[in-house]
Amino acid sequence: MKRLFLPEDFTPESIWLYYERSQAALAALRREVLANPSLFPLFQGMSVPEFEESLRDTRQELDSQVTMALIASFEAIIRLNFRGRISRRLKDPTSKRLRGLARAWRPGEAHKASLEQILDIWKQAVGNAQTIGRFKQLLKFRHWLAHGRYWAQTSGITPEPDPEMAWEIGSALFKKLPGFPQLN
Repeated sequence: MKRLFLPEDFTPESIWLYYERSQAALAALRREVLANPSLFPLFQGMSVPEFEESLRDTRQELDSQVTMALIASFEAIIRLNFRGRISRRLKDPTSKRLRGLARAWRPGEAHKASLEQILDIWKQAVGNAQTIGRFKQLLKFRHWLAHGRYWAQTSGITPEPDPEMAWEIGSALFKKLPGFPQLN
């Protein structure tokens, strides 16, 4: 199957590289601020415990943002696969079911099909209800993150996902779905 197009800066791999670089930058910032606090006016007046708490908060927010970006990039891959199977009119049973889903919408509106519906078709095709169910929980978590976190988080996924967990769940899903990229 043809490689899906995603902007280079929005592939799961590029998001992961950003995450690793951001973690390294936070570690370097910690070392520099503790060694030369007067060079960093943003942190002046903070005690060491206050500074450490500030870094923990920053790291927690970084984790949330990267988790959200990873899940969104996984969603993009699934939707691009969906569109590709529709446009190329592939003859396999899964592609036929996906085209049936697309026909439920007016012409040009297949993009309105929910990701859950697309995943349900894949669940019928490959089984693995647990892997797909776990990914659906991750989607609910992303929805909660993306829309302001103002209601109780009810995705059912525990512990709260971090980038590593999101990567593992997305990678496990893509291993089960034929024609999807394999994440390293």
